[in-house]
Amino acid sequence: MARPPDLFAREAEWGDLEQFVSSDAPGLYIGILHGRRRTGKSFLPR
Repeated sequence: MARPPDLFAREAEWGDLEQFVSSDAPGLYIGILHGRRRTGKSFLPR
């Protein structure tokens, strides 16, 4: 999964998201983004 070029920093968060999305584990999984307000959480899953 290609990392957006305009995503500043967030290497660890992008790695976690990439690992979650590319997992081949069987079953249904739900990902939850949480954190402080106005820190760019909604930009990660776009």
